[in-house]
Amino acid sequence: MHKIKYGTYQDLGEGFFERLEGATRSGTSAENVATALNRPRFHVYGHFSVYKSPSTNGLLSKVEQNTYKYSQPVPMSVETKHFGYNRGHNLHHFVMMYGYDTSGSQKYVFIADSYSVQYSHGFMYSDSNGNRYDPYGKHKELAGNAYAAVTDPSRPFHRMIV
Repeated sequence: MHKIKYGTYQDLGEGFFERLEGATRSGTSAENVATALNRPRFHVYGHFSVYKSPSTNGLLSKVEQNTYKYSQPVPMSVETKHFGYNRGHNLHHFVMMYGYDTSGSQKYVFIADSYSVQYSHGFMYSDSNGNRYDPYGKHKELAGNAYAAVTDPSRPFHRMIV
């Protein structure tokens, strides 16, 4: 968000945000992330709240609004097993939706999935065939998969932060 607003990257470090969000070993709630982003240091980016999309179209609408109108990505707490690029491997963590493509019959969102949205740390998984892959980085994903990831019934607390 800093890059879009000011033209330069500012890396405050993961530890900074862990303290601000009240992160624990069991995770960080979307509500805590929204609260952290609403602190005075970040007020220039607007007001953030948690949002549970009622549909894939609702998700696309929020991504379009945030990325096009406000020039900021949409953090979301997800189940990664729903993303094709993750090959069924499941993590419960945050990703960033930073764009969309609704020009064709299939609707897509662009997702940055990484410990750092800017950089992949080279962490590798192996799929069921033993092929190694790196799920971190930028991906084009079906919007329906993103909706499934943020509304997975096994984790009813997952939300978008808009």
